Order: sequence, then C-alpha cells, then structure tokens
Amino acid sequence: MALDIFHNLVRLNGLDHKILRTTQPNHKRLFEWVYDLLFADTPDHLPLLGKSQVKLPLKISDKAFNGAQRFLHVYLTKPKRIGEFAASIAALDLLELWYKSQLSELDKSTFSSKEYKKSLFRAVQ
Repeated sequence: MALDIFHNLVRLNGLDHKILRTTQPNHKRLFEWVYDLLFADTPDHLPLLGKSQVKLPLKISDKAFNGAQRFLHVYLTKPKRIGEFAASIAALDLLELWYKSQLSELDKSTFSSKEYKKSLFRAVQ
C-alpha cells in the first residue's frame, strides 16, 4: 500500500518527528485513523462504510463526513481503477490530512500545504 511505503520513508527520514514534534511511534496510529475514517461511528463523524446510529430528526450541526472522508470517498468511488501514480498522490495527500488532524488534536500549529509538500518530496526522494 502506497500510504504504508510513504509513511515509512517519511518516518525514516525524520519528517514524521519534525512535523508532529514527538518521538512516539506513529505508524500504527496512522492506520487506526484510516480504519476509523472508513468504519468507525464516532461522536465526530459517521463511518464512510458500514452502519451508524443517528437520532432523528438530523440537525445541521450533527456529525457528518469530515474532509479526509470526503477525500477518500472520491478515490474509492472513481469509475475505473486508479493507477500507481494517482494512488501515490492520494497517499501523500492523505498523509498530509493525517498530520494536520494529529496537530489539531495536540493543539499544535499546523503547516501550509505548500510547505508540507516541499518537505515531503525531499523526505521521499
């Protein structure tokens, strides 16, 4: 899986530590986050796939799909299979969304997409 490969490259090149400002291992957390996006019914979002319990009537402020889930939905519902290049770009974009979500949870400042991509491309070369 492209996400696994790219995160390992980023981690081995020290960018994971630089972005998250932590020495804790994050590889398992990344894939737990992806699993939750796809299958977990959390207080913050609906599962992208699977069952959910909602209270009717729904209100605008009730949980919905988040940005990362909408991103995944686009790639998972494309009419034809995506190639390796598109899968690689999607993995890098998903990795960026994960880093931003982690920084948000840790109340740490985030980074611009341009800054992230520049650092990321250096790390995976």
